[in-house]
Amino acid sequence: MKEEQSMKICSKCKIEKDEAEFSKLTSQIDGLDPRCKSCKREYSQTDKWKAYANAYKQTDTYKAYQATYDKTEPRKASRDAYQAALRQTDANKEYQKAYRQTDAYKERLKGYEQTDARKEYKKQYYMRRKAASTVAPSLPVAAHV
Repeated sequence: MKEEQSMKICSKCKIEKDEAEFSKLTSQIDGLDPRCKSCKREYSQTDKWKAYANAYKQTDTYKAYQATYDKTEPRKASRDAYQAALRQTDANKEYQKAYRQTDAYKERLKGYEQTDARKEYKKQYYMRRKAASTVAPSLPVAAHV
């Protein structure tokens, strides 16, 4: 025998709908959000909601959460996989090529090349290369017969 679906009235549109039309919200007595999914979707598109969401993203609580969330292993693995796949797309390669031609990129690169850390890295790099080339044994020359 088929179980009858429970109905609930949306607090926003005041229409009686099936419980499947409501998101779960464990803080409510019945465990469901008081607004139906379509009303919530509609509200999330308003400027009022967008202003609220942007204000929340500026809070210290949100920033602290994001800092710890971004460092978790599953998140890092997911982000790295996404970025690796993105780098392989033709659209991204064209974008990078065009970006490298801009003045903004050239100025940024020039600023980076002048940092002390970059200068120290280059110095160490060239010293390692020079040491590797002088230590490498010379190959014996084959005798001509």
